[in-house]
Amino acid sequence: EKGIGIVVVGLPLTPKGEEGKQARMTREYARALEGIEGMEIVLWDERFSTREAERKLQEAGHSLKRREVDAEAAAVILQSYLEYLESDVKKEREDRGK
Repeated sequence: EKGIGIVVVGLPLTPKGEEGKQARMTREYARALEGIEGMEIVLWDERFSTREAERKLQEAGHSLKRREVDAEAAAVILQSYLEYLESDVKKEREDRGK
């Protein structure tokens, strides 16, 4: 109904970038979402997103309630993905201009 085409799912890697139990469970969840027609699922590294979210909330004078931190962390993950897309588009344009 909303025209959602891409869902960005945070992939909880270890600080070393390895996949543990939670990352495997997240991949299973993402595979289940892939069954929805017309929906692209993107797994995105979410390392340190909670720390970044807590920092942003503290700077803004907000409390660190779990729900607020989770919502801010989701925004951090999405912003990271969107910045990646933007940089990728810029690089592609630069490559075409050569």
